[in-house]
Amino acid sequence: MNKASRPHDETMVELLREDPAFLDEYLAAAMDEAGEIGGPQVLSAVLRQVAKAQRLVVASKRSPNG
Repeated sequence: MNKASRPHDETMVELLREDPAFLDEYLAAAMDEAGEIGGPQVLSAVLRQVAKAQRLVVASKRSPNG
């Protein structure tokens, strides 16, 4: 991996944190596909990303510089 690339999860967490509308659409799409083959694994990954993004939002609001 070159220095310019980042892990997918890290990028998704940043996008989810910055765009609440995208977060809603991303989560809804994952929930819609949860019944498909591989859907539960995708939903689990999406929930993990959403939880991490939300923790970052809460942490930044608690920070004196946030």
